[in-house]
Amino acid sequence: MQHALNIVQGIFVLVLATLTCAEQIHEGQERPSLEEVEKYLQSIGYSSLIASSDGKSILRTLEEDEESSYEQDQWFYIQNGIMALLCVIVAALAAGLTMGLVSQELLDLRIKEVAGTTKEKKQARAVIPLIQDHHRLLVTLLLLNAASNEALPLFLDQIVPGYVAIILSVTLVLFFGEIIPSAIFSGPNKLAIASKLAPLVRIIMWVLCPLAWPLGKMLDICLHEERDSGFMQKYDRGEISALVRLQYEERIAIKMKEKLARKNAGVESTLQDNSIRHGSNSVRYVKHIDTVNMVEGALEMQSKQVIDIMVPMRDMYCIPMDLVLDEENILGIYRSGYSRVPVHDPCSKDHIYGIFQTRQIMVMNPKESRDLSTLPLVQPFCVQPQMNVLSLVNLLQEGTVANKGGHLALVCLDPNVADLALAKGNQIPENAGVIGLVTLENCIEALIKEDIYDECDRGEKLARARAKWAADRWKVFVQKKKEQRTTVSVVVDDALAARQNETNELTSLLSPSFDERVYDPSHYQFQEYLV
Repeated sequence: MQHALNIVQGIFVLVLATLTCAEQIHEGQERPSLEEVEKYLQSIGYSSLIASSDGKSILRTLEEDEESSYEQDQWFYIQNGIMALLCVIVAALAAGLTMGLVSQELLDLRIKEVAGTTKEKKQARAVIPLIQDHHRLLVTLLLLNAASNEALPLFLDQIVPGYVAIILSVTLVLFFGEIIPSAIFSGPNKLAIASKLAPLVRIIMWVLCPLAWPLGKMLDICLHEERDSGFMQKYDRGEISALVRLQYEERIAIKMKEKLARKNAGVESTLQDNSIRHGSNSVRYVKHIDTVNMVEGALEMQSKQVIDIMVPMRDMYCIPMDLVLDEENILGIYRSGYSRVPVHDPCSKDHIYGIFQTRQIMVMNPKESRDLSTLPLVQPFCVQPQMNVLSLVNLLQEGTVANKGGHLALVCLDPNVADLALAKGNQIPENAGVIGLVTLENCIEALIKEDIYDECDRGEKLARARAKWAADRWKVFVQKKKEQRTTVSVVVDDALAARQNETNELTSLLSPSFDERVYDPSHYQFQEYLV
């Protein structure tokens, strides 16, 4: 009851004080202070209403309550502003991490982990565990982003009007919560940023685990084909070869641009560019076309067949079984330049007995005229034309064991028949179908995609160089002729056009001109009058 009475007294005093202030302000005076209001109330007989039951001035109490209310309102605005700013930061972090982590390819991270620098390996190891649980990571980041975006208008609505809160929330989320963080987190340093924030992401995933884990598992079950497809099989052999070639071509294009820029800029730019280029780690990149050819050749070894690289029967250098190794024949074998020569039946080149190793003639006396049949022959491997080159390389690497093998193999349509005949010491029958031979040198040439020449291939190399020179000269000659024909045709066309114009002008001068035509309805014809 006493408290209610104090409230009534306070209201009454406040009304009187307000009227007093209004009267003085209306008269042009300044607003009175609290002490002047109390003295005025005492002078008009309301001193008993000024003091409350606890002896404290009611006006003083009301003033303190007003100040306390103002401080509470100010702290209320600060709290809501901080929460709105926190929502924007969380939304930006969630959107940026979604772009920076979810866009990471697991295959690229595995490559960085194996072949990257020490720093890249460390960064990849920190990010890979998060990327492996792809759906749970995605759900966690989306939940965090959605929660922050939905909470932002609620806090803004407490400090600004509703329409202003909507405009501010949309603007802040669009620019500071989506565009800017997505551009930063998906830039060239996205792996470094993602690796530094990986511990924070783990904490968020643990906090939101009750919601994110069931949704992630459901996505794993529904979209199981994503794992079954095999992320390591992203590129096939042809695509890997194309990737290496594209990197080489891009590097060549960059070097050409740098060369052109140095040529236009002068000597100072040249020295500066050279210092920059020599300081960079250029060893990691493909700089030579031979590297590209070797990578392509190595990837093609599994798909390329023996028939693609073999020496056909018509180009094989063979010697007959009844050959006498005198001085002339030994010199002919030596000049051939081969370390292994097939030995065939004197009557048929298709019936091969084995392979003669030419190093045996080093210890022979030409004057003895020894028969070739008295020397041991090596039993070669017999392979099918459809065998891939990679399997052939593995076979030829075994070497010679028990006078069988070596770095040369015969290509047969039926290798089993050929192997059985050679094992019995007989010649290869015709039904085995010998169509050529292949050596380890042919495999290496297929690997590097270039021909290998030794000291005995000087003539062949010179002949090929001459043929290439002649072909290049012929191309230049044909191109010049085409240009000359184009030039002559243009000149002839211009001359004919000029001649035609002159003829038209002369005709127009000699022929009469008609400037008036009158239609005669009675004769239904035109009457022309000469000028």
